[in-house]
Order: sequence, then structure tokens, then C-alpha cells
Amino acid sequence: DFMPQESNVLDERTSRQEKVDAQREADSEASFEDEEREIQRQEEAQMRMMQQKRQREKELSDEENAPKVSLSAYAPALIVAGFKDLLDLVGVGSLPAIGTLVTFLFGILILVTLFLGKNVSSRPKGVFLLQTAPLLFGGVLVEGLLFGLNFLPFTVALVVAIYRRELFLAAEKSVNVVKN
Repeated sequence: DFMPQESNVLDERTSRQEKVDAQREADSEASFEDEEREIQRQEEAQMRMMQQKRQREKELSDEENAPKVSLSAYAPALIVAGFKDLLDLVGVGSLPAIGTLVTFLFGILILVTLFLGKNVSSRPKGVFLLQTAPLLFGGVLVEGLLFGLNFLPFTVALVVAIYRRELFLAAEKSVNVVKN
């Protein structure tokens, strides 16, 4: 009689122990799943932060690499143009044959100083020269043909106009670089 009761108590204890173990295991699995979800959320947050950091670095890099045009790069051309305009004002550049030759030679010298300058344009040198040379020599030709313009600082104004155009093109290009 006593044996079956002991067996029942033992079965009950074992059954309760199995239930407790099953509950612990279920709790452990739920806890493990919660930990996995939390780790996954943290990894996703880290990935988002890394992507944002890369994007900021790219934007900074784009701004640093944006085309630059420097006024100091135009200083030699402005000095040559100023000297040429001074010669015109003094009268040497106003003489019929000599003035035309001086104007043409100074135009070439200005073009060479622009070609040799760094940060003169945001575009390739060849494109810059192909677009600047006609503008420069057209202006020099107009100054040489129209008497009276050679008494004004026309060549300096021409170099400043080229500089302003390049500033505008560089700003336009940097806006496009940052947008992309």
C-alpha cells in the first residue's frame, strides 16, 4: 500500500519538476529571442549611424573637392593687364602701329599667365583656353580698333570679367557636385 503512494508522489514531483523545467526553458527561449531582437535593433542602429557618417564624410569630401577659383591665381594676369593699360594711358599703347603690336603681345602674355596659373578655372585647361582666348582677343581687338577705349582700364576689366565668369561656373559646378 505504501509503495504506490510513494510512486504517485514521486511521479507528481517529477511531473512538477518537468513543468518547472519546461517553463524555465520557455522563459529562457523567450529571453533569448528578446536578446536576439535587441541585438538586431542595435546592429541596425549602428548601420544607420555608419551610413549617416559616410554620407557626412562624402558631403565634406565633395565640398573640399569642389572646384576652386582663386583671385590670387589671376594676380599675374591683372598685373600684366594693368601695365598694358598704363602704357595705353601714357601714350605708348595709343600709337597706331606700336600700340596695336603692344596690345596683341600683352594679350598673348595675359593668356600665357592664365594658362600657367593654378586655380584659374574649375574646368580643364584646354576648355578654359578655348573659351577664354576668343573672349580675350575679341576684347583686345575691340579696344585696339575703337580709339578712346585704350585710355580706359579695358584690359583689366576684361581679366576681371574672365575671373567673374570662372567664379560663376565654379559655383555652378560645386552646386552640382554637392547635389549628386
